[in-house]
Amino acid sequence: MDTFKPPGEMRFAIGNVAENWKSWVQKFKNFMLASEKNSKPENVKIAILLNLLGDEGVASYNTFKKTEGEQLEEVLKCFEEHCNPHQNIVFERYKFFSCKQREGQTFDNYLTQLKTLVTTCDFGDQQESLIRDRIVLGINDSSLQERMPREPSLNL
Repeated sequence: MDTFKPPGEMRFAIGNVAENWKSWVQKFKNFMLASEKNSKPENVKIAILLNLLGDEGVASYNTFKKTEGEQLEEVLKCFEEHCNPHQNIVFERYKFFSCKQREGQTFDNYLTQLKTLVTTCDFGDQQESLIRDRIVLGINDSSLQERMPREPSLNL
């Protein structure tokens, strides 16, 4: 039988909790799918979730309002709200618009960083064009930076 690596304990007290949760829950969902645990009863899936989250996760879960016949997706939503209480759009956009390519940072890494930052900015259908514009303004290569705005159909 195949064994799949479960995510480590969720870090609620270290770093950016919202980003930690986003990464952790993606790993959790992949683990549940790959290990074919999604077909288990809801209470078993919730028990797996709590076991993998660790002590801090269980403590947080115990503060949530519970319903009879609770579903895993409801519990995940409670954790989502717990880890992302209120998003400050102005601050998220500040981080995006002030992001510049660091010395020694590859272009692909810079692009990935921008794509990650833009997800919390609520730009709607303008995400691609704003990433493009941020690249033009934030790229380290000054000669390329000078040429890019002159390209009439510049896109990602």
